[in-house]
Amino acid sequence: AQVTVQSCIENFIEEKVASCRLDQSKIDSWRFAVEKILLLFDETLPTLLLYKEERSQFLELRSNSDSKNLRNCDIYGCVHLLRLFVRFHLFISHSKPLLSPKEALALNYKISDLVRFVQVNYQKLNGKANDIYREPYYEELTQSEKKICASKFDTANRVKCSDVTSADPVKNTE
Repeated sequence: AQVTVQSCIENFIEEKVASCRLDQSKIDSWRFAVEKILLLFDETLPTLLLYKEERSQFLELRSNSDSKNLRNCDIYGCVHLLRLFVRFHLFISHSKPLLSPKEALALNYKISDLVRFVQVNYQKLNGKANDIYREPYYEELTQSEKKICASKFDTANRVKCSDVTSADPVKNTE
């Protein structure tokens, strides 16, 4: 990636500190939150964030001696970070509550801020002016996402997920 997830988040923190005049405890709070996001990214990338055709590339990269010891966030770019945020609700809803409501609200605020930063700076961070987001294919969705997809299409009297072939990307119909 032109700009890795790690460097994107470092740029975000630098901009946040410069623009908000944060005291040290708030800076530490932001750094703690983004480190947890990076850890989650590193853990979930191989199983939940890569599309089918990207998995062989991942295995090849991880076997390469130059990148073997790097974290996933030091290899992959912002598109993959955005995929994490799209699926973030799955981690929260399918696990025991790890955060108090107050902590969850604070984390949600930080993630929203980070997503806005990536959105505003996407072309600079992604390094590709004409890069177009590709919707995932049905087979690339998690089981939970397939259930959500089915309920959305069924209730809206639109194409049902069972009618979506593996060659058809899932479209956002709203």
